[in-house]
Amino acid sequence: MEPYGFTVVAAPAALRPFVRRFLVAKDDRVVNQRIHPVPSGYSYICWIHSGELRAVFGDTPLTSFDGLVFFGQLQNHFAEVTPRDQPKFLLAEFTPTGQYRLAHVNGRQLYGRAQNVADVSAPFAERLLSRTHKALGGGLHWPSAFQHALLSSVDEARPDVDYVAAAAAAIEHSNGLTQVSDICRDLNVSERQLRRRFTEIVGVTPKYFAKMLQLNTAMEALFNDDRAHLTKLAHGAGYYDQPHFVRVMQQFHGQGPREFLDSDHVYLADFFRDTRRYGKPD
Repeated sequence: MEPYGFTVVAAPAALRPFVRRFLVAKDDRVVNQRIHPVPSGYSYICWIHSGELRAVFGDTPLTSFDGLVFFGQLQNHFAEVTPRDQPKFLLAEFTPTGQYRLAHVNGRQLYGRAQNVADVSAPFAERLLSRTHKALGGGLHWPSAFQHALLSSVDEARPDVDYVAAAAAAIEHSNGLTQVSDICRDLNVSERQLRRRFTEIVGVTPKYFAKMLQLNTAMEALFNDDRAHLTKLAHGAGYYDQPHFVRVMQQFHGQGPREFLDSDHVYLADFFRDTRRYGKPD
């Protein structure tokens, strides 16, 4: 059984405050499969251009998704995915505050869920689909049409929350290795204040976000060089030792690194290869 494959496309400059990158599903790789979504630290919006995806997450009843779908941080879930009519779809990976600013949706609303965008923010869904269809009518290729629709929404974006954006940028810049207490001192905010507002907007706590980005760095190295010695890889990502890295992998992915590479989760390679390169602050 072939896993999903994605072509990774960088967001244009005007969208980078909101979208890190796009992952466009390859038409010949959309098949029935059981997948294990893992948290990446970021939220996503999926647009299904044609066809249909049916998915069940854990014990959640089978849901038919079409059009637009939000994905938050999914952990300890398995999803049974069944495509119909060879669907064409893509994912836009939001920046930490991107869904809050562009879609006017708090990250907390998306945590641990996959849900239709219209059920969360009907005005945004209606506006985005209308602009996408207009771009398609103007002759744009379907991935470019969705990108164009997001670009046309920038004028309606919320302003950033300065200290939340600055904290997220500091965590991203350090690949999750900076201490939250140091960030709070530099920003002159209390840890409690940052944790509350960061969790509301981003969807996870600053410490969780940092842990995810540190793990992403290790996963990127693992996928790019699966023959690397795990101790060297773990140290390169900032873990104390190999057992520490393995424990974090098991906590979030349910498996150790070698078991993960030997599993059916290789579709995640497109999420982790070069992930730190996209949207990383200068």
